[in-house]
Amino acid sequence: MAKSEESSALSETLKHIIILGRPKFLYYSFFLHLYGALFTLNQFQENGRSLNSSLFWTLQLTIWISHIMTHYWNEYCDFEVDGMNEKGGSWTGGSKMLIKNKLKPTTSLWMGFSISIDPDHEIIYYFHSL
Repeated sequence: MAKSEESSALSETLKHIIILGRPKFLYYSFFLHLYGALFTLNQFQENGRSLNSSLFWTLQLTIWISHIMTHYWNEYCDFEVDGMNEKGGSWTGGSKMLIKNKLKPTTSLWMGFSISIDPDHEIIYYFHSL
């Protein structure tokens, strides 16, 4: 295989892995978190306090990681059922990457597993230090 073909194949695989994670849904969790933060900010301002923006973004990153990890796990766990769903839309039936055989189901399993591991426990330590 020529280098350009290998590069193209790698690009396609990465594109499919990203689609598999269904990142188009991540903005929902951002707006829900933002709504909660704005409500809290209103309460804080009434008491003369301010919102910790560093904490907000750390928590948002944690929410996004958990959200996308859930998508990878769901793709793997729902593989058989998604294959039976003939009328799946953008909300139901998964990303279709596994059903269309663009990726192996184990790819989704390993993506969910690898994202669920925080080897340095950075997020946990950050929240414990508050």
